[in-house]
Amino acid sequence: MGREIEYKLKAKDARELDAAYERVRACAGTSPERYIEMLTRYFDTPEGLLKDRRWTLRIRRENDRQVLTCKTPGRDHSRGEWELIRTADAPVPTQEELQTLVDSGAPEALCRLSSLKQVCGAGFTRRCTLLELPDARIELAADAGKLFGPQTSEAFFELELELYSGNADRLAELARIAALPEEVLSKQARAMQLL
Repeated sequence: MGREIEYKLKAKDARELDAAYERVRACAGTSPERYIEMLTRYFDTPEGLLKDRRWTLRIRRENDRQVLTCKTPGRDHSRGEWELIRTADAPVPTQEELQTLVDSGAPEALCRLSSLKQVCGAGFTRRCTLLELPDARIELAADAGKLFGPQTSEAFFELELELYSGNADRLAELARIAALPEEVLSKQARAMQLL
């Protein structure tokens, strides 16, 4: 199973987000910064089967590439996560793509989904770097943009700390240094509230 361990922290504006990013960035050696333009579309069935299971199924455009991702609930700050780079440009995930995710360990029930439709989305710029600590590699990302539903949108500012390898306890330490409150809802859950 793919597993993601991350902290999401919320900032009230771009200035607070940038200050927290710089505080955390100063704690470790870093890779060169990258800026990624992201457009995310979240999908569900008309009956809301994914929402009921608290699963996420999304297509995210990251600059010039598209990534299909399925996430399932986990414990604490971890989740199940499976991804594939899309080669097709279909507006919704195809059955072949869903089967590929299942073949890599995603829940079998993905292949039984039908009539998928976009339910909400997010558009944002990600500023990110890789933190190199003695016992961990962690991606530091500052996301600033908009969550959107069919009728309305809302600005958001979010700092993410994702463990790539090593000691997961470093995430909590860096979250304390960031000095921002934890964001308990995913981007999708917040965007769904705009429906």
